[in-house]
Amino acid sequence: MSLKDLVQVSRKYGGDPEWVLAGGGNTSFKDDTTLWIKASGFQLSTIGEEGFATMDRRKLERIWESTYPDDTEQREAAALAELMAARTEGETKRPSVETLMHELFPFSLVVHTHPALVNGITCAEQGQLYASRLFGSRCLWIPAIEPGYILAVEMKRLAAEHTDRVGSFPQIVMLQNHGLVVAANSPAEISKIHATVKRTIVGHVKRAPGMEDDSAGFEADAERWRASIELAYTEEIALSFATTPD
Repeated sequence: MSLKDLVQVSRKYGGDPEWVLAGGGNTSFKDDTTLWIKASGFQLSTIGEEGFATMDRRKLERIWESTYPDDTEQREAAALAELMAARTEGETKRPSVETLMHELFPFSLVVHTHPALVNGITCAEQGQLYASRLFGSRCLWIPAIEPGYILAVEMKRLAAEHTDRVGSFPQIVMLQNHGLVVAANSPAEISKIHATVKRTIVGHVKRAPGMEDDSAGFEADAERWRASIELAYTEEIALSFATTPD
């Protein structure tokens, strides 16, 4: 794995509207000492090596030992200041506010996206139940929480509980009302996990009663697929799952 691999993976998902719309999402790569994280102001679809901020992992680890004010604005400002101080010497770019979340994963490559397909679950009333039924212990569910330091803290706690219970750190994380995080040690494994997530969800989605059953053409035609998923957020299409929660 290298920074070049991170660039390729970032462009792959950043340039695919099934996974990233309007420039959202972020990616990272880490080795034993350094984490490269998408910097503010860069688009994943066109990002190059210069679009990643370099972070000192030892300094990032020390942030967990810090104590911050209870006030949300003061807390996030203090955490951001320490995050900026954790950049490697000479780095001037602003790292993603979700850097600490990326640092948590014991995998070299992390891809965070906001796919409409997955958000059909993360934004659903009973999304956690659907995620559990579809992915079981492979997936960690994070309840809705503001991005930044507090999200990383909650994820650290829940990931530790998950690891104790299951025996391994989750490689699929669904953030309620937010998106998807996938982590692995190679681009091939990242692709495999994303393909599994898509295949699993598509296999359990059914169209609203009375709508044309055209699943073969629906899957084959990428443009119709994306348009249909986006319409699922409107009142024109009811999106439900083949297994309805009790």
